[in-house]
Amino acid sequence: MYPEYPNLYQRARKATRLTQEEAAERIGVSPESMKQYESGRRVPPDGVVAKMVEVYDLQLDVWGIAQVV
Repeated sequence: MYPEYPNLYQRARKATRLTQEEAAERIGVSPESMKQYESGRRVPPDGVVAKMVEVYDLQLDVWGIAQVV
């Protein structure tokens, strides 16, 4: 995993002004899982990343890397 991804997850969540608990509920994961994704202790499955893109309204570049706008 790339070290910047957890930072991206947290930056994207904060850009939407959601708490970890609110984001976890909208994404469909536990708050503890959300904390682990954002800290880099756990890698989210592809389906969770897809839901993050939807909930955080992220744009994907041509390489499939989410960009916080």
